[in-house]
Amino acid sequence: MKKILLGIASSIGVVGLLGAFLIFKVLPDTNVESIGYQYAVREDISNLPAIATPAGYTSLNPQSFFSGKSRVKKLAQSVVEGQTTELGKAEALIDWVQLHVRPQTSAPTTVITDDYVNIIKRGWGYCDQMAHVFATMATYVGLEAQQLQLYRNDGVSPHTLAMVKIDGKWRIASTWRGVIPKNSKGEPYTKTGFIHRLEQGDIYELAPIGPTEFENSKSLKTFPYISNWQVGMKVVNRVVKKVISPSSSSDLAARVQIPASDLDLYDRARNAHLDLSYKLAQNLYSQVIMNSSSIILKDEAQFALGMAFYDEKDYVKALETFNKIVADDKNSAWQISARRMSAESLIKMGKVKEALIILDSIGTPQSKVRANLVRNELSSH
Repeated sequence: MKKILLGIASSIGVVGLLGAFLIFKVLPDTNVESIGYQYAVREDISNLPAIATPAGYTSLNPQSFFSGKSRVKKLAQSVVEGQTTELGKAEALIDWVQLHVRPQTSAPTTVITDDYVNIIKRGWGYCDQMAHVFATMATYVGLEAQQLQLYRNDGVSPHTLAMVKIDGKWRIASTWRGVIPKNSKGEPYTKTGFIHRLEQGDIYELAPIGPTEFENSKSLKTFPYISNWQVGMKVVNRVVKKVISPSSSSDLAARVQIPASDLDLYDRARNAHLDLSYKLAQNLYSQVIMNSSSIILKDEAQFALGMAFYDEKDYVKALETFNKIVADDKNSAWQISARRMSAESLIKMGKVKEALIILDSIGTPQSKVRANLVRNELSSH
């Protein structure tokens, strides 16, 4: 029996290694996909959407195992620096994800691969991707975390949150709203407690999502915290789909119409930014803005430049950059996010009343929840 089990384990290991090798060989040879800016529709199998839903995401891009993993782990640890409690760490990560993985539903391109490294480098995504990033980063700082996928009675999933274990209990974490909801005692809600909260009235702008969706919800474990067997099966599944439906690099490049040299420069900027080398990132973003022929890339680089100033804690320059987006380009996909970050910069500068005016004017669920949190903090002082 022992020999049989060892044989099975060896086979899984061989399959996993073979799959990892084939991923390197089968991936399209294009800067567009390899650096994480795969501007393509979700249905394009060459970009490997979350084929395992609702069993979790694959995150089997090679960078998720090597350079990307170490980068994100270092980044996560810098985000929670100085935090001594599980709640403090979780809240710091929620804040970071909500500001750095913006809900760009109006972006000029469609969300693609559900790989946590690519999502972070891209800087925007949907609720499930934000929850995925949070859960992964939380794991890297020693917390237990999962995605929480909500379901209606008809089986459709309208929203995804996260759950994180704090003080021995699983607590609700809303990455899309940027908050870990707390009860009147200041304790984070468990799922059961949050269902009771929603039954009393929605104060987190979740409607029409309500108690039913939470009662039907499922917790999802994702890479890097799933079993080796699951990883091996996902690798095999991915390779098979790639072999059956190989992608065309030329088609992908034609669809995005962004020069490879521009993408390489922007990728260098994003890498520098995520490596906390803010001055270098600012310089490279500026080069993209000045020299790129792609309006899409210039637009993203402008917002990313503001984020680099914000992360460096140069809130004056951050505010100037975000205000420039708001004033100069009404068609920018980053208009709402730039206004939100203008408010965040003002808060850091102590100009809370001005920030609240902006947050109230935006009118999105995220800005409403944020304004409510800021007001509550003001009233408690």
